[in-house]
Amino acid sequence: MLKYQMFEKLKQIAQSGSIAKASDVLFISHSALVQQVKAAEKTLGFSVFVRTSKGVRLTPTGKVFLEEGNSILKNYETLHRKCQDLAGHKSPTVTIGTLPGLKANLLTVLCKKFKEIHPNVNLVFKSVAFQDYLAAFLDGEFDIACNFMLNFAHNRLNKPSLDIIPCKPYRFSICVFKTNPLASLTTVTFADLRGKKLMMHARGVSKADDLLRDYLETHEPLIEILDFPYYGHELILKAALENAVLLAIREFAFDSPSVVYIPTDWDFPFERGIIYRKKCSPEVQDFIDMARQIIAEKDL
Repeated sequence: MLKYQMFEKLKQIAQSGSIAKASDVLFISHSALVQQVKAAEKTLGFSVFVRTSKGVRLTPTGKVFLEEGNSILKNYETLHRKCQDLAGHKSPTVTIGTLPGLKANLLTVLCKKFKEIHPNVNLVFKSVAFQDYLAAFLDGEFDIACNFMLNFAHNRLNKPSLDIIPCKPYRFSICVFKTNPLASLTTVTFADLRGKKLMMHARGVSKADDLLRDYLETHEPLIEILDFPYYGHELILKAALENAVLLAIREFAFDSPSVVYIPTDWDFPFERGIIYRKKCSPEVQDFIDMARQIIAEKDL
């Protein structure tokens, strides 16, 4: 039996007149959609489309199937879900790990589009602390690691079972109270921090922090480094007590009207990406295919 989601994909291909055009609308890679169509036609036992040099067109059988099958499949899906609920089964689920305080701009775009395409798939979000995040993902507590992990997990992700969709890197900012003299700056340079204390991740936590630390220790000895293990809301208070500035990522911001975030002119990008297991459910694979295309098209 063909699932309703695949039926909707066949309808989109028919409307587009091209698998390539439909893959853009569905945010699925062209090759993945081609394979899904072949698998669907094998399941059905007949060809839905005729391939031409200009795209695809419906076969006579495919035309009847799409015209009459829509209401039948909708009724079947409703009945199937009702019986699954009665039997204690749950709808397909994609679980995404998130980090406390992270501005989930990318995930908002991806999840909204995914629900438009797959309204019957549940999206579940699991918030995990920095220090436990990677272990929770590797232990299978969620399907997809959010877009902040590459920098913290760079030395533990070289596994053949995992894959990564790179995203546009973040850049460092400086977080200070509005009363700090640096708060009036529009951009912070290394020269601005000479003679000051800079709070940053201890060595070994973050790849970008380690590269920045190497540079500071070699070229900027007048900047004193103070270590912290992971981000927490108490850090900005500690920075104030130490008369220090806090190295921060604007997208992971402390929501307080008392502080400001000032961009830096440093070339130390904070790598990020979406991490997933190569062996995953069809629903997770659909999310990944969509995410890969959106990220590439929108340069996210």
